[in-house]
Amino acid sequence: MNTPGQTQTVTSPQSGTSPDCPTTQTQKVDELLNRCPPPPHWRTPAKSTILGMLQASFFSLLCITAFGQSGLGHAWAAIRLQDEGDESVYVEMTRRLRDRLNSMLVVGSLLLATTAVLVTTNPPRVSIINYTLRGPYICLVAAAMILFEGIVVAGVCFLWATHLSSNFVENVLCARRINVYCTLIMVSYPFFCIGVGTIFMGLAGFVGIWIAQDGGLQVVSLIIGVGPVFMAVAMFAVLFIGV
Repeated sequence: MNTPGQTQTVTSPQSGTSPDCPTTQTQKVDELLNRCPPPPHWRTPAKSTILGMLQASFFSLLCITAFGQSGLGHAWAAIRLQDEGDESVYVEMTRRLRDRLNSMLVVGSLLLATTAVLVTTNPPRVSIINYTLRGPYICLVAAAMILFEGIVVAGVCFLWATHLSSNFVENVLCARRINVYCTLIMVSYPFFCIGVGTIFMGLAGFVGIWIAQDGGLQVVSLIIGVGPVFMAVAMFAVLFIGV
């Protein structure tokens, strides 16, 4: 019972976290990077010179194709958070890495199967497209070999990512700048193999259409080919200028 002149204090149940405590994974990563930034060899190279801009663009491209991030800050924060007892960010990062590798395995296998069918069969109408001639056929064989390489590397990286410890990532895979580049190239290699293999497949079809000398299909092939070229140029321009 309250005495006259006293006010009753009502305490509300607390959720266990203060309003300033980070709750989402993005907030956790940003908070850790503010108080514990990554070492220099984990960071994107400075863009102070032309060579630095090229290095930064190449580094960002590798990070995007390997982990889906423009840098390695997220990976560094995930390792540090795991050392502090929060494994959620690191577990999510490795899960996404396995999902990306698994997707590349599926896409690469489908493209390789398609290429194998084209290499081993004759076109139904040679007057429309003829990919059995020397030029298109070489492109198809090259695409098959490159896609096979990408599938093998993606499979190895998938098995490796299944049992990937944070200590091994920090002290072996990313111990020095050369280790960082080698790791990024290894993880992103399947992506580039699938991309180059797809380009060779498209080139084989493009050359096969132009050899057949069908005017309508030649115009259509030019229109279809403009889109991927424009998107590739735009992507590299964004990486070179703004990332």
